[in-house]
Amino acid sequence: MPSWNELLAELEGLSDPKKGPWLQSQLSTTLQKVSSLRDDRNVILYASAFLQKPNVPAQNLQLTHEEINGFMSVMFGMEWGKGLTLMLHTPGGVTNATETIVDYLWTKFDFIEAIVPTLAMSAWNHGLSCHQPDSHVQAEPTRSDRPPDAGGGASHLSASGRRSV
Repeated sequence: MPSWNELLAELEGLSDPKKGPWLQSQLSTTLQKVSSLRDDRNVILYASAFLQKPNVPAQNLQLTHEEINGFMSVMFGMEWGKGLTLMLHTPGGVTNATETIVDYLWTKFDFIEAIVPTLAMSAWNHGLSCHQPDSHVQAEPTRSDRPPDAGGGASHLSASGRRSV
């Protein structure tokens, strides 16, 4: 995958009307690549601009109860048997909203893997640690194969769980 600087240079070379479709194409292509690298699992990217927009009130950037509608919408038509790779980059949010979403995800998927490329704070960490009692969740820091200046970050946390029914 290209570095952040390579993507930014390509984006800046486009006229304004072409930037939106290009960004959507890049996002779709990248999520498909992640899916193929993760055993063809369904992929959901849940991200917030909390690092880029520090002056925006936190309640406008964090996870709330309304997010369940977004999850249900993007999950429509997914093949539940493939499992889920959930990519997170958020400032956290309302803890019981996160628990509700995690519980909902477990009703659909028997395998859930969470990848945190940079940051996912409090609520998601709590919610993911509150896994189903009959599941096994393992979290371990892993080194990225890209140096920090390439936009890949120095490390990420990956957690996964399989629920037995």
